[in-house]
Amino acid sequence: MWWKIPALVKQVEDDPDVKVLIVRGAGGVAFSTGADIAEFDEVHRDKKQRDRNREALSTAMRALYTTQKPAIALIQGLCIGGGCGIALACDMRFATPGSRFGITPACMGLAQSLEEVKNLVDIVGPSMAKNLLFTARQMRAEEALRSGLIDEILPHEEIEDRVKDFVASICRNSQYSVRAMKRIISLVQEGYNSEIGESWRLVLDAYDGEDYREGLDAFAEHREPKFTYRG
Repeated sequence: MWWKIPALVKQVEDDPDVKVLIVRGAGGVAFSTGADIAEFDEVHRDKKQRDRNREALSTAMRALYTTQKPAIALIQGLCIGGGCGIALACDMRFATPGSRFGITPACMGLAQSLEEVKNLVDIVGPSMAKNLLFTARQMRAEEALRSGLIDEILPHEEIEDRVKDFVASICRNSQYSVRAMKRIISLVQEGYNSEIGESWRLVLDAYDGEDYREGLDAFAEHREPKFTYRG
């Protein structure tokens, strides 16, 4: 599964008709319950296999985190371990009331990678990240919302339609703007607090873009814009 995620993300990246990626668990019962602990001894006994497993996990997380298109996690039920890492690698997270969240390496005498910890710290802050990682506890959806780990709690019977409505609001806007702002937010998270060449170029290039002209024309003509940028 880990090795398949980057290939699927690349399909999304390469398809000009796809504007947003939604990540969810099959069947609507759980987002992901985490790794199968019964397999740990077999998977991690051999160093080469262990290293390859960690590489696969890291590559998948990075693919989700760095995709230029928005990634939305639709969470129903348990979201534990590497599954929670997948959700944190997405841009936003929507969950049903009964969902639970946990990152549990401390239960197994293991350590979380720097990239995964950074994603968690960026979203909930260092104090809550320590709380979750040190205790390996599971967090209920209500607490996850208060901490900023998820963006909204939605009823189970409504979550699909409500997430689709949210995604539609992204799709109506200029995809140049959406992708440029996602990249600039990433630069802020990487520690930049003043303009660099890449961020300034994203700002300036917008003025020469097809969507800027369409936005101006639509405003002048009192109509909804029909943005055409696909990248």
